[in-house]
Amino acid sequence: MSHKYAKRGFGMLDALFVLAGLGMVGALTLPALQDARETSRQAQCLLNLQKLGLAHHSHHDTHNRLPPMRLGTWVDGAEGPTKSNLMSMSGLVYLTPFLESSHVFDDARVRNFGPVPWRIEPRTWSVNIHPLICPSDEVNLDAPTGNSSYKFSVGTTVTGNHSQWYLRNGLAGVHGRTRRQTIRIRDVKDGTSNTWLMSERRIGNRKDKTDFANVAINVAAAHSDDPEVAFAACWKTANQEAKRYNPGQAIATAALPGERWADGRPYFAGFTTVVTPNGPSCLIDGTHGGAGVFTASSRHPGLVNVLRVDGSVAQCSDTIDKTVWWKFGTRAGRDPVAGEDRLAITRGPKMSALTRKLMAFNKQDPFTRHENESGMTAEQDQAEVKQVLKDDEDPFAAAR
Repeated sequence: MSHKYAKRGFGMLDALFVLAGLGMVGALTLPALQDARETSRQAQCLLNLQKLGLAHHSHHDTHNRLPPMRLGTWVDGAEGPTKSNLMSMSGLVYLTPFLESSHVFDDARVRNFGPVPWRIEPRTWSVNIHPLICPSDEVNLDAPTGNSSYKFSVGTTVTGNHSQWYLRNGLAGVHGRTRRQTIRIRDVKDGTSNTWLMSERRIGNRKDKTDFANVAINVAAAHSDDPEVAFAACWKTANQEAKRYNPGQAIATAALPGERWADGRPYFAGFTTVVTPNGPSCLIDGTHGGAGVFTASSRHPGLVNVLRVDGSVAQCSDTIDKTVWWKFGTRAGRDPVAGEDRLAITRGPKMSALTRKLMAFNKQDPFTRHENESGMTAEQDQAEVKQVLKDDEDPFAAAR
């Protein structure tokens, strides 16, 4: 006697089991994939810093000096903001020929490196340059000027760190109309492997004003060249456990720190080694053209990537001792970095085959600019010009 069995189809219960299995596989593999992608972004970020290190050394070989943080051209009168940059240009502009972006430099040079960095017409400063942007950073494509994730080291200097009239103990010189702080590699007495040249500093976060990517304003107590005093004053603006600014703390919002790659004032172009990485930043007054504490930061979990003067790159933990962080910021502090002080400093991660593939994927252009005709109001523009003119005045003239 033969028995015939009907073939059973693929039922709803089978489908649910398959979906549940796929969900479990996804839940297990997604974190690993996200970690791999972040590792690839870190590696790309370190590669960007290596390119900037090579650019610095090429500039030094060509001009016998490191590029200053702030420099530029000056034309008196009403045409100054359009026919020059009023000595407010970033040293990054002088690095563009060494970053395969000579066209940007040439375009700026034919206009006497004008206009001022906050003006969008002509579009000299509206470009985004790939090696200047960390792939983990918050790129703002709606900003009328280009973005930047990497800043010059100001050291522990706070007083006047935006001005030609004061000297900085880091590597960020300022060339003004009447005074210039020129820094050469031979001036780095603490050792080129013991001194930061550049670091990451996040572009900013418009969605969350309490994020440390932004900058607190009107923190007059931080106006001190004693890093201990400035450190404490800056942290009073924030909750150390939550790693957020205190509710009600006034924040600079007119322009975020990474939204003007060509602006050489330290709010846009510098970082200080006063507060340890991924901590708060603070301006002494309410103008982002002024002096302040500008802290290294990144979206890499628990660390920032840094560039040494010798051109090597490293990763620095958030937990680094503040006194060690201060030492790495000064070029001639006569404070050698001991072996045990390097425990929070590591070299970049080795790249796996998967990481290389993800880096290739990340090289797809995410920086195509949106046409955005919105810019500063006339009042905001004139306020910027007045600030620059004020910075140019000699603060010591009355004492002489």
